[in-house]
Amino acid sequence: MIITKEDDGARIGDLWAIARRTWQIALLSFVISLITGCSEISVFLGLADKAGTIQDLTLTEDGRLQVQLKSSTRSKNLNMAIYISKMESLPSGLQLLDNSGDMEGPLAFKSFDLPNSMAPSKKEEDFVQATQDHFVVIEKDIESDNYYLIEIKNRNQSVSRYKTTVTLAKVSLAPVSGVLAIDNDSSVHISWLPSTFAKDYEFFKDESASELLTTTSENVLDFVKADLKGIDQLWVRAKRGKLHSRTLTPILLPNMPGVAEAIDPVIPSMPTPTVPQVPPPSTPVTPTKFPERASSALEPQMPP
Repeated sequence: MIITKEDDGARIGDLWAIARRTWQIALLSFVISLITGCSEISVFLGLADKAGTIQDLTLTEDGRLQVQLKSSTRSKNLNMAIYISKMESLPSGLQLLDNSGDMEGPLAFKSFDLPNSMAPSKKEEDFVQATQDHFVVIEKDIESDNYYLIEIKNRNQSVSRYKTTVTLAKVSLAPVSGVLAIDNDSSVHISWLPSTFAKDYEFFKDESASELLTTTSENVLDFVKADLKGIDQLWVRAKRGKLHSRTLTPILLPNMPGVAEAIDPVIPSMPTPTVPQVPPPSTPVTPTKFPERASSALEPQMPP
C-alpha cells in the first residue's frame, strides 16, 4: 500500500480535527461543571483574573452595579448585551473562592471568558440592556449578601472572535454595629460605627422594617423621649440607594418601660439601721400635802 502526501495531509487534518473536538469537549465539560458545581473551578479562575471585557466593577450612589468595560471593547461596531442573574448561595464549585477570601469584602468580583457557544444559557428575564458605552450602570435592583452572575456578550454573532465574559459578583452592605444608646434626661442619644458603602441609616419601630421612624445620613441621632412613648426597642439598618443591609440591628432604649429593668444593674436594698430607743427622763414625784385636821374635844389637851 502506497501512502501519498495527500493521504498524509488528510491524516494530519483528521488528527487536528480530533484534537480540536477534544479541546471543545473538555471546555464544555468545564462549563457544565461551572453550572453544577465542580471543586476544581478555582484553578481556572485563578489563571483568568485579567480575562474578559470587564475592567472594573463599582457601586453607584444609588446602590447599583456599574461595569467599566476595557478600552478594547469601546467601539461603535460592538453592541454588547448584558445579562445578570441572582444566586442565593455560591455554587459548590465556587466555594473555594469564598473560603480563600477572594469573594469577601463589601464588593468582590471575579471574571473569566468563555466562547459564545459555550457560555451558560441566558434567560430572557436576565437581559438588562445593550450598550456601546465605556461605563455601564446595570439598571436592576440588587440585594446585599447575594451572588450575581453577570454576562456580557457581543450581539453581532458574525464577529466570531468575541467571547462571553462571565463575572461572579457579590455586594455586602454590612449590618450596623457598635450601637450605643445613652439617656440624656429628656432625650435618648444613639451613636454607631459607620458602615462601608452606606449613605444613609434607617430606623424602624419593628424588626420587619414595616414602620419607618426616621432616616439620617449621620452616624449619631437624638430622639426626644416624648416621641418614643410606648417604644422600648428600635431597629436600624444601613442603606445606599435601593440597596440595604439584609440584617437589622436591634437597639435597646435606656430607661424606657420594660427595658430599664433588663439593662440597669439591680442594686440590693440595704437594711435600715436600728436606732436604740432611749426612754424620756422620769418626772420627779411631788409629795402630796394633806391639810391639817382640826383639834377634837376628845383629844387630850396639852397644858399651856
